[in-house]
Amino acid sequence: MEKYLAAHLSRYEGILSELRSRPELVGLEARLNDERGLDECDQVEWNAPQSPANSHDFSMQFANSLVEFMYTIYTNLQLAFPDNQTSPHADWWICLFRRWCRVTLVQKAWLQHVPMYPSEFRLFARRELKLPARRPYVELRRKRWRS
Repeated sequence: MEKYLAAHLSRYEGILSELRSRPELVGLEARLNDERGLDECDQVEWNAPQSPANSHDFSMQFANSLVEFMYTIYTNLQLAFPDNQTSPHADWWICLFRRWCRVTLVQKAWLQHVPMYPSEFRLFARRELKLPARRPYVELRRKRWRS
């Protein structure tokens, strides 16, 4: 786990820097780090500002990058193994990600991209990070008429 510490912290600093500098993300940092009611499954609402015009699209891309970062940590630290989840390094990340996952923007990004991730990560995300489960995709089949 120590092998990845510098890379993870560097990427986390990049996330914080972007949160603090982009007008499209105004107020999101406070929502992502809101510690009130952590024992509850309350959602934390955040909506993209009206200006600049691309705020909604940019914020969704940013949220997707947060989910991708969570997956990177999950993979690098091998969090599929419960014993690895108890290390102080991993525990810190998991607690941080739980706060992030309460924000509706992150939940929306997750629901859009759930199928891209392996089932082990999806299970971890639902159990440990409390992300919502995606409803199964149901394909409607056309009836074929025979003449």
